[in-house]
Amino acid sequence: MKVAQGAPLVTTSRAPLSYRASRPDPDVILCGTIEAVTSTASTDEAALPDAIDCLYSAVAALVDPIKRLVNGSVLAAPSLYECLVGEIPAKAGDGASRGVARSLPTVWVDAVDLRQEIDRRVNGWQPAGHSTPGRLRALASRRWRPQDTRLIRDHSAELTQWAESITAMVEPQRVKTVSAPCPVCGSRHAYRMQGGERVRDAALSIHASVGCTCGVCGAHWAPDQFLFLCRLLGFAPPAGVVD
Repeated sequence: MKVAQGAPLVTTSRAPLSYRASRPDPDVILCGTIEAVTSTASTDEAALPDAIDCLYSAVAALVDPIKRLVNGSVLAAPSLYECLVGEIPAKAGDGASRGVARSLPTVWVDAVDLRQEIDRRVNGWQPAGHSTPGRLRALASRRWRPQDTRLIRDHSAELTQWAESITAMVEPQRVKTVSAPCPVCGSRHAYRMQGGERVRDAALSIHASVGCTCGVCGAHWAPDQFLFLCRLLGFAPPAGVVD
């Protein structure tokens, strides 16, 4: 290549057109990525308070004393977790922890299995603490971040399933299911472990003294919200519930 005398020498590092056309503009990629991340972060931040409320409700439903109004006085009954522990005789707990005692009544075996599952899972979520109820309360009080929203909802759903399983175990005749989909997440069915098998139930279940809970998303309606829930679902009020 000849260069005219005195003409400035100009060089370029631009790639051939065919190569440049095959590569996307990095500025466009970066901009799109930032917009997507920002959108997701905004959604998580908006959903975080509701997710934390659901977690608090799910923890309370499992480990807080159950308060009942009797003859004008508020009485505190044992929590569902305490009821579960009460379902396991000392000899059953000792035997089951060694992998024996499978000849015990089914309800005891199920109670032992569920107790061990709850303690193991909660210890994995919140290692610090001296008891399962204490760990769960510490978990609910944790300083959560917007990106934890999905994890919080997963915890709530699992806690709700445990509460329903315990309720069905200790007071089976007082648990009723609802065939309608959950007004919050739209799910009709939830799954739980019973006797080592995965069992399908209705997503919504009602316990007269605890309330109605969704076994999928953990949404909860206290007994004083039954009428509101019935209107949401388009049902007549349950027996014994008056406006």
